Amino acid sequence: MMKEKSKMVQKLNSSTMDTQALEQDLRAQSRALCAKLVTAHGQEHDDALRQDIADIAASMLVLTATREGAASPIPALLKPALLEKRDDTAAPAKGKLIEKVQAMAPELIKL
Repeated sequence: MMKEKSKMVQKLNSSTMDTQALEQDLRAQSRALCAKLVTAHGQEHDDALRQDIADIAASMLVLTATREGAASPIPALLKPALLEKRDDTAAPAKGKLIEKVQAMAPELIKL
C-alpha cells in the first residue's frame, strides 16, 4: 500500500490535481483493504488495518474537498483539528488523520 500512497501524494502535490487518478488509486487501496480484512484473523493485524483505514479516510477527505472546490466545507471543518493539534491537545488518532490530510494536500487547510 505504501507504493500506492506515494503515487497518490505525488499526484496531489502536482500543480493540477487529477481527481480521476486519485479516485482510481483510492479504489485500489479500498480493494486491497477489503482483501486484508477477509484474510486477517485475530488482533495482530489491527494496527496495520487501522493505518490503512486512516489512509483511505484522509484520501476521501482530500478527494471530496478537491471535487467540491472552494464551496467545500471540509477545510473549515478540518481547521480546528489542525489548530488543536498545534496546541498538543488533540487525540492521537485525530492528529494522525489531520497529518495525513496535510501531507497529501497542504494547500487544503490554510491557517
